[in-house]
This record gives sequence, structure tokens and C-alpha cells, in this order.
Amino acid sequence: MVSAMIDRILFVLLVSVIIVIGCSNNDQTTGPAQKPTWEEFRAFHLDHWAPDRYQLYLEWAYGQSDDDSISALEISHHLPDQQDSAYFVMTLRYNQFAWGWDDATLQTSTLDSFSVSNPPPKILSDLTTPNSGNRMKCDSLFHAI
Repeated sequence: MVSAMIDRILFVLLVSVIIVIGCSNNDQTTGPAQKPTWEEFRAFHLDHWAPDRYQLYLEWAYGQSDDDSISALEISHHLPDQQDSAYFVMTLRYNQFAWGWDDATLQTSTLDSFSVSNPPPKILSDLTTPNSGNRMKCDSLFHAI
């Protein structure tokens, strides 16, 4: 009886060792996800946020396509000319840039639903800020770097 118990314990230990060794030899594809790089964040951002959509929103909502020409409290930041870190962080962080995301929607309306004669609402609160899954994904990438 003691011998059977020792055999069972040894068997369990052997199986445990085999499992541990097998797990440590797995390649990285089955391990935890690798941290995104700045380049991956930047590429995703460039694929999904475009200054022309932002400028179109400004033109329709404010009559100007350059945020430097707009004096409104809700237009508190100006899009940098260079695509430096400030450019990427600002367009991600501040709601005024939300219409620049390719999947931006306000309720069921996309930017294409509006025009100069039917402008999108100015972004004055969360109720008038379009939602974007790509903006949220890009934010997750940024915070994971």
C-alpha cells in the first residue's frame, strides 16, 4: 500500500516535470503577447486617422479648414505640421480631432452623412463627440508601449 502510494506520487511528479519542461520549450507564438512598438502604434494611427477628414470637419462646422484660423474654446489645440510625437498624441487624446478617425460615428452618422449645408455638430461635450473603435484601439496600443 505504501509502495503504491509512492509510485503514484512519483508518477504525478514525473508528469508535472514533463508538463513544466514542455511549457518552457514552447515558442513565443503561444506565450504572452509582445508589447507593441512605437512604429506599430504609428503605422496603425496613420492607417486610421487622416488630417483631410479632420480638415473637412473643420470646414463644415467652422467654415475654416485650418484649426490655427479658428477661435473657439473647443478648438484648444492646433495640429502640428510635422508628424512628431505631439501630432500622434494630440490626435489621439483630444476630442476635437475625433472626426479624423476613419470609423468615427455620432449615433449612426459618419462624417459622410454631413456636408457644408448640413454640418456635423461642434464637439462641445461627450454627447457631440463621435465614437471610434480605431481611436480606442490606438489608445490601447499607445498605453501598452
